[in-house]
Amino acid sequence: MDKAISALKSQKELLLRAKEFIENLKKDIRIDAVFVVGSRTRGNYLDTRDIDLVIISDEMKV
Repeated sequence: MDKAISALKSQKELLLRAKEFIENLKKDIRIDAVFVVGSRTRGNYLDTRDIDLVIISDEMKV
């Protein structure tokens, strides 16, 4: 059970860091939408502390 609690804490911490990243980015550009994609959304991720974000903004150019 300790492993499950640790995984939940890690997931919560990672999402908080992603939120902070997005809030900082919003200071520079207008963000229309943000999506979490990949293994985190499927639930088959390893605890490697990464998260895949898709950020939609008319102000971002490739």
